[in-house]
Amino acid sequence: MANTFLLEIVTPSRRILSREVDSFTAINGKGEFGILPSHTQYLTILKPGEITRPPYWLRTP
Repeated sequence: MANTFLLEIVTPSRRILSREVDSFTAINGKGEFGILPSHTQYLTILKPGEITRPPYWLRTP
């Protein structure tokens, strides 16, 4: 089982994030949701807001 997964955040005009992560939490139209490794692929529209990243995302993989 993988310990990370590829997270991609895409807007209509460009991809703003493509990174291996170990988890992700955000808010969509139904509320807060979280994704962990081995989760099925998930496509949703995020609620507008700020995306915060843990410090380790800033390191070059």
